[in-house]
Amino acid sequence: MTLILAIIPVLLLIVLMAFFKMSGDKSSIISLIVTMLIALFGFAFSVDNLFYSFLYGALKAVSPILIIILMAIFSYNVLLKTEKMEIIKQQFASISTDKSIQVLLLTWGFGGLLEAMAGFGTAVAIPAAILIGRGFKPIFSATVSLIANSVATAFGAIGTPVLVLAKETNLDVLQLSTNVVLQLSVLMFLIPLVLLFLTNPKLKALPKNIFLALLVGGVSLVGQYLAARYMGAESPAIIGRILIVIVLYGKLTASKEEKARKSTLKTKDILNAWSIYLLILFLIILTSPLFPSLRSTLENNWVTRISLPVNATTVNYTISWLTHAGVLLFLGTFIGGLIQGAKVKELFIVLWNTVKQLKKTFITVICLVGLSTIMDTSGMIAVIATALATATGSLYPLFAPVIGCLGTFITGSDTSSNILFGKLQASVAGQIHVSPD
Repeated sequence: MTLILAIIPVLLLIVLMAFFKMSGDKSSIISLIVTMLIALFGFAFSVDNLFYSFLYGALKAVSPILIIILMAIFSYNVLLKTEKMEIIKQQFASISTDKSIQVLLLTWGFGGLLEAMAGFGTAVAIPAAILIGRGFKPIFSATVSLIANSVATAFGAIGTPVLVLAKETNLDVLQLSTNVVLQLSVLMFLIPLVLLFLTNPKLKALPKNIFLALLVGGVSLVGQYLAARYMGAESPAIIGRILIVIVLYGKLTASKEEKARKSTLKTKDILNAWSIYLLILFLIILTSPLFPSLRSTLENNWVTRISLPVNATTVNYTISWLTHAGVLLFLGTFIGGLIQGAKVKELFIVLWNTVKQLKKTFITVICLVGLSTIMDTSGMIAVIATALATATGSLYPLFAPVIGCLGTFITGSDTSSNILFGKLQASVAGQIHVSPD
C-alpha cells in the first residue's frame, strides 16, 4: 500500500498529461495537491514539514531554473526586437550552397547554439524555418531540426538540466557534467551522420558524410569534454557547437563560383548581431572555475542564504548572485541589446513581455519541483527506489533510460524530468551499490 501511494503522484501526472491532454500547469497543480494529501495522510508528514518542503522546492524552482529560463528567452526576444536575428539567419544562408553543409550548420551548429543559449523550442523552430526558406521540404526541415536537438538538450539553456540535477542529487557539478558528455559521446558522431545521410542518402556521398560526421563529432566531443571537466555545466553545449569547423569545411570545399561570390553582410554588422551571445559566453567563461580566485571572490559576495527546518534537520538554500547563470544572461543580453540599438525602456518592456509569455511555465516548474521535493522529504522516493532496486537488482541500469524517457515524455522538458526522477535514479544507484553519477 505504501508503494502504491508513493507512485500515485507520478501516475497521476502521466494520466493527466498523456491521456487527458491536460496542460502542464493544470496537471502539475492537481498532482501537487494530491501529493500533499498523500504525504499528510499516507506518510504521516506534518503540516510544518509539508509547508517548508514545498517552500524549499519553490525556492529551487525560482533559482536557478526559472531565472535562467526567463533570461534565456529574454535574450532571444531582444534579438527579435532589434531584428539582429535576421542578420544571423542571412549569414548562415550565405555560407555554402552545399545542402549537406547547410543542414549540418543550421541544425547541429546553429540549432545547438540556440538550445544552449535559449532552449524552449527556439532550437527547432528557427533552423526549421530557415531550411524551409532555403527550399527544403517542411517535414524534412522539422525532422532534422528535432533529431539534431536531441544531443544539445542534455545541457539545455546554460546548463540548467545538469545544474538542477546536481542540486537535486547533491552530486559534484564538474563530475556529473563530465559523465553526461561521456554518455553523449557516441551520439555526437552518430547524429551528424544521420543528418547528413537524410540530406544525401546516395552511396557515393557516404565517404564524405562519414568524414564530416567524424570531424564535427570529434570537435564537439573534445570541446564539450574540456568545458565540462574544467568549467562546469553552463558552457559545454555552447563550446561544443562552435560553428567554425563546419564553416571552414564549407569554405574549403566550395566551388570557384561560391568563393568568388561575396557576402553583402559587413563584419561590423555580423559582430553587432552576435554581440548578445558573445557577451554571454564571455561572462560565463570569466566566472567559471577556469579563474578560481575571481570565481571565489564573486561567489562570496552578494549571497542570499535561507535556512528551512525540514524533517528535524536544517536545509540550507544559497544563491550566489554574481556567478548566477541567469544574472550573467541578463547582463549579456542587456548590454548587447544596448549595443544593438535598443533603448533601456524597450529592453525592460521586452523583459516584462517575456515574463507574461512564460507565466504558465512558472506555475508548472514551481509545482513540479515542489512535488518532487515533497516526495523526497516525505519518503516516497525512498520507497519507490527500494522497490525498483529489489525488483531489478543489478539489472537496473537497463531500465534507467526508460525512467528518463518517461520523465521527458510526461513533462516535455529535460529539466523537469531531472527534477522528477533525478533523486530517484541516484537513490536506486545507492541501493544497488553503483555510482550515482
